[in-house]
Amino acid sequence: MNRVQVRTPACAGTLLLLVLCGAACRQPAAVPAYEGDAAAQARVQSVMALGAQQRCAPEAVAQLQAIVQAYPAAAAPYAALRQTLESCQLWEPLAALLGSKPPAERSQDETVDLARLYIVFLQRFAEGEALIKPLVDAEPNNVDYVSLLTAALHYQQRGAEAVLYVDRLWEAIVAARNVDVMVMRALAYHDAGQSERALRILEQARAFRPDDTFLLTAFSQVAAALGHEGAAATADAASQAAREAKDVQIAMNTRLNDIYRRMGEAFNQGLFLDIEPLAQQLLEGGAPPALLPEIHRVRSRAFLELGRLEESAAAAEEAARIEQALSAGTVTP
Repeated sequence: MNRVQVRTPACAGTLLLLVLCGAACRQPAAVPAYEGDAAAQARVQSVMALGAQQRCAPEAVAQLQAIVQAYPAAAAPYAALRQTLESCQLWEPLAALLGSKPPAERSQDETVDLARLYIVFLQRFAEGEALIKPLVDAEPNNVDYVSLLTAALHYQQRGAEAVLYVDRLWEAIVAARNVDVMVMRALAYHDAGQSERALRILEQARAFRPDDTFLLTAFSQVAAALGHEGAAATADAASQAAREAKDVQIAMNTRLNDIYRRMGEAFNQGLFLDIEPLAQQLLEGGAPPALLPEIHRVRSRAFLELGRLEESAAAAEEAARIEQALSAGTVTP
């Protein structure tokens, strides 16, 4: 049996052979793994096409996580998973996703976002400090970076260490109405025995955000230490009222989320007659503006399934109108 040998250019017998086999010897360009997996791409697109509440379901998130795990270098599933985790406020999985990238491969924005997750949402203050401190050292005039470092130090009972970073940017911090940092600086003054100065800062911050519970609690503490019992009591009462209002809002949001979930389940199960009563509860109960287009789209699809074509068209038009108003910043439900 004759064996055909493919030789390297240095060993080829003739120039003609090189020309003839050149195209055949050339290796095709490698196709990226994810881009070559049509099923994985379809799963990502399917999850991202779900409504906001359905996309937050554990099984939908798990699908995206599995694809990212299979194709860690692929940009599209990573971006889809990150967007989903952010919109669903799933902070621990989001931190795990950002932290899965080696530090050398993370962008600076990703490092800042990871530090913010650790400090603001997860109370992992030492880890957040380790990420943000080098960025503050490199850009000491960046108010956002300094604010994050200040919070990380404050909640580790090391507020005095943040003073030098904060004081050199004080005018910019006040101009930005950064109440949290103002309160932390005031408490550092209070701890250093300068309570009058602390109270003046807190009074200034209170003009910016009068119902902030962190601010009101600090104001009450400093005012009581100075013997201003009336001011301390007033701040305590305002703080309590703000907490109660927040609790009411949380309870209402929990109820609305439950109704929204039930509406999605009813649609998936083909219970189209149940959709409109649930949708009306959401619309009358003060659903967030961002959810309104999706609510009306579900109504439209349910009406279509029921053969109520005029109502379906009206709901679709309402969804489009609100979506346009949202993009223009003029929502009128």
